[in-house]
Amino acid sequence: MSLKSTKTDILCGIVVFVIVVAIFFPLISFGGFHHTDDFHFFRSYSPKELFEVWYSNYNLLGRESDGYRPLIIWTNHFLYTILGFNDKFFMLVIVILNGLYALLVYRFARNFLNRSYGVIASLLAILLPQTLFKFTFATAIYSTILFGLMLFGYDSLLRWYKGQNKKYLSTAIIAGVLASLYKENGYCLLLSVPLVCLLYTSDAADELDGVDLG
Repeated sequence: MSLKSTKTDILCGIVVFVIVVAIFFPLISFGGFHHTDDFHFFRSYSPKELFEVWYSNYNLLGRESDGYRPLIIWTNHFLYTILGFNDKFFMLVIVILNGLYALLVYRFARNFLNRSYGVIASLLAILLPQTLFKFTFATAIYSTILFGLMLFGYDSLLRWYKGQNKKYLSTAIIAGVLASLYKENGYCLLLSVPLVCLLYTSDAADELDGVDLG
């Protein structure tokens, strides 16, 4: 499949976004917080705490497993400061993020699938029972951001490998750094960058071996 986005692909992406937002929109009116939502991270953090998470683990209250996730703390602080505990605003954020995530799935799927199957894949990525539950409660916000960053990063990495546009490699690295600051899953994207670069170097060397320089 072509890696260049056409006007039709852009339109399909918009359609996917609108469909997913429309499906989840009732959450804003009828959903509210889920019984599994855990809000002990949602509070206002002091400047000292916001600085401290950059050189220590994010488990400032000792209620979670240790990990280096400073952007989770910053995201929670930002959301608490802006939204408070207004469930309608939280649901609006998660609905919009769901739409953006589905759009990114479509963009990534187009590397391998035609438009119709790309749309189907993007909708299934959100609506399958295994994933649907995770996209319907407020504290999944930063996980959705994480998965979106990783999808965007892998898509950029693939586009760099196929098209060799340097901006895609830079984008993949930036997405990997941001994703790793949300959760450890992001390290997989960062580790993929040198592996893909090595693979490209190997392929380029094989092509050069086949050239008659005589």
